[in-house]
This record gives sequence, structure tokens and C-alpha cells, in this order.
Amino acid sequence: MLDLWFVPVGFACAMLASVTVFFTPKSSLPWSLRLFVLLMGMAALQMSLVQAGGVLQVPFMAFLLDPVDIAFAPLAYIYLHQLNYQKYPAWKIGLHFLPVLVALVGIIPFWLMDSASQLQYYQVSQNLNYWRWPSDRVTVWIMLIQFLFYSPFILFEYQKRIRQYDNQVPSHRYWLHWLVGIYYGLWFVLGILAILQFKVDILLLVLVGLFTFVTSIACLLIRQPLAILGQVPHSQIKESWSASVSQDGLSHLADRLHQYMRISRCYLDAGLTLKDLSGQMKTQPGKLTKVFSQQLNEGFYDYINRYRVEAAKNMLLDKSRQHYSVTDIMVMAGFTSNSVFYENFKKLEGKTPAQYRKTKQASRASVNEMAR
Repeated sequence: MLDLWFVPVGFACAMLASVTVFFTPKSSLPWSLRLFVLLMGMAALQMSLVQAGGVLQVPFMAFLLDPVDIAFAPLAYIYLHQLNYQKYPAWKIGLHFLPVLVALVGIIPFWLMDSASQLQYYQVSQNLNYWRWPSDRVTVWIMLIQFLFYSPFILFEYQKRIRQYDNQVPSHRYWLHWLVGIYYGLWFVLGILAILQFKVDILLLVLVGLFTFVTSIACLLIRQPLAILGQVPHSQIKESWSASVSQDGLSHLADRLHQYMRISRCYLDAGLTLKDLSGQMKTQPGKLTKVFSQQLNEGFYDYINRYRVEAAKNMLLDKSRQHYSVTDIMVMAGFTSNSVFYENFKKLEGKTPAQYRKTKQASRASVNEMAR
């Protein structure tokens, strides 16, 4: 009776995954998560067809996606690592997919067999207790071993992102909880699957889990697409800071100010004034003035320019902005005056922007040379 549900659930997973992957804008869904979702949908479809007996007609599909199923764990890690535009060298990404490449090479002899030999191989592999590649047993155990290997790294990246967003983007925090919960839930079910020797009812549970996960991503992309990237629309940022002025103590307002600067990056606006900032934060200009004088012991423009200098430093070292001049960086960071820019930069860093860029680039080059 359960077999009747395999094919529709598998097709539903594949359709949802395909729509999510191919119709979501590139800027809204990182490549790592896009591939993760697509593999889940296709794996669900293959699993359902095999369990429903489709392998008897098309033996080739028996282990069609087993090599790429091994990519689930590294894709989850890479997605978490790359959040908030964290850079990750291409060669390191390649290392994560080395087991996938080995598995693809190892499965070639099976794909070169004729249909009768493939079917016989599949039927024999179902009754073997020792390792034989390809086989369902080996695929599951390799994925479980990868789970053990990646678990500490996934948890580290997860905790780092949770601390990073620190209630600033609530919808993104919920999404991270859901993603990591599904990740560990998937491996838990695979463990049960291995222990119970691939019972059909457990496979159906895996399919339903995959369907739930893919559906949740589709719903999230419809309702709050920027949550996946750890961002929210500017209008919602303003609303999130609409605390009552009567409840706004100076200390609390100072904390809100720091967090608002990190989230909105309003300091990049060259025309930003104290009145503009107080309006965005739903507070009074007078209270904000008291925060600067009594809590922070610095003026409004000194405070804003510190953030602008930090932004300029990041832009100066950004490889994608190497073709921009120091003056271009100055404008992008929110400064309108060369003298103010150089004065603040040198006061905080002890060198001019050009010297800072040259020194850091030379230091980075020497490190790379030593690494070779």
C-alpha cells in the first residue's frame, strides 16, 4: 500500500525543487543552496521510482544519483560558510567535492554494463552485507560518515551566523534553525534506515521529509526571499526599530544605534544628518544628541565617520574593487570631502588610504607566496 505513495511524493519533490531552482532569481538563492535543493528533489524522484519497481524496466536508474547524493553535507557547509558574502577559495570548494568525483569514477563500470547485467548487479547488491560500490548500503554509510565529519564544522558555522545576526534579522534566524534542524534530521533518518536495513516505511519518511524541506524553501522564497541571504528590505528594518520613545533609555538607545548602523549601513549615505538618523530610528533628535554626548563621548560626525572609514578599508582590500581609485572608494564610503576622508582615515589607521591599500596588498601577496 505504501508503494502507491512513492511516485507521487517523488514527483512532487522534483517539481517543487525544479520550480524553486530555475525560477528563483540568481541574487536570491546562492548556488550552493540551489544545488542542494535540486539534488534533494532529483534524489527523491529517483528513490521513489526505484522503490516502486521502475528499476526493473530501467536498471540504469538504480544508482543514478548515488555519487552526487554524497554532496549534501559539503553543500550545507559551503552555504553556511558563504553567508553574508564570506569568500571561499575555489580550490577549497573543489576539495569538498573530491569524494563526489571519486564516486562518479567508481560507478562508471556499472553504467557501461548492459541492462540485464545492471539489473542482476542491483538485485545481488540488495542482499550483500559487505561493501560493494555502487550499492544502497555503501551510499548510506558514506553519507553517514560524511555527516560525522562535517557535523562540527556545520555547528561552528551555524553558531557563528546566529551570533552574527543577533536578533537583527529574525526571519533569517528562524531559517537557520530550520535548515540545521532538517540537516540533522535527515542524517538521523538515514541512521535509522541503515539500522533497519532499508525498510520501505522509513524510505517513505525520507521522501516526506525531503518534500517538507523543499516546500519550506519555496514558501520562504515567496514570503521573505531575502531571509535566505540574511537580509531584510529597508522598510522592514525601519519598522523593526520603531520602539516607543517613552521607553527608550539612553543606554538602550545607544545599543539600538550600534545595531542599526550595522544593519542599515546608513552611514554610506553622504547626506545623512542627525535629524535623518533620528527619523529612521523613530526617536527624537535631542535624545540622540544626548546619546552621543553622554553615552559615546563623541560627536555625531565623528561616530559616523568611524563607520565610513571601516567601510572604506573593506572596499580598499576588496579584489572586486581593485580597479577603483582611492577617490572612488571615498565617495562610495559616504565621504564628500578629501580632507575629511584623509584626516579621519589617518587618525584611525595611522596611514593614508593609499598606503593602507599598498601595505595590506603586499602583506597578502607575501602570505600567498609563503603558502606556495
